[in-house]
Amino acid sequence: MARFFDEAGHFNPPPAVSDLSTIPPDFRGMYEASERLPGKYELTEAGRELHAWFTNEIATVKADHSASMQAREAQLARERKAAQDDAVAASLGRALSASGVKPGLHKAATVVISDGAKFKVEPSFDGAGKTVVATTRNGFVQTVDDLVAEFIDSDAGEAFRGKPKAPASSYFTDMARELKEGR
Repeated sequence: MARFFDEAGHFNPPPAVSDLSTIPPDFRGMYEASERLPGKYELTEAGRELHAWFTNEIATVKADHSASMQAREAQLARERKAAQDDAVAASLGRALSASGVKPGLHKAATVVISDGAKFKVEPSFDGAGKTVVATTRNGFVQTVDDLVAEFIDSDAGEAFRGKPKAPASSYFTDMARELKEGR
């Protein structure tokens, strides 16, 4: 009986058989004694139609399943990309804030920094979160903090640097005292 089943386990009815016991019991109703072929059983017209309908149904289900899987994979890829973009934006935002860049300039600084850098989100060393690393045009791999610090210190980052902090009110008093003591 196994010879009438395909690799997926679907019954493929032969057009005629000599012994009806070779056909699984559930499918024997698809056969009748042949008038053309004495001693044989032939697949009935209703049996052929049922098998054709079943074959078409299986093909439709497989096509729908394939389309559904492709749509799910595409959606998953979009969600992964969005999650990676969010992680990169958050990491750049934190690094820019820590470097003293005004929030209103974050978007522009992100565009300039991102030009030529490829970002990758990886699991953190402690496994508790994610780490964003960047590969520069030169092929160097850096953390986002290092990339931002390098950018801020460069000529291109000069416009994004915050104002230098004013010295403390006692700074000049302390300098004058040190000068007096040194005489």
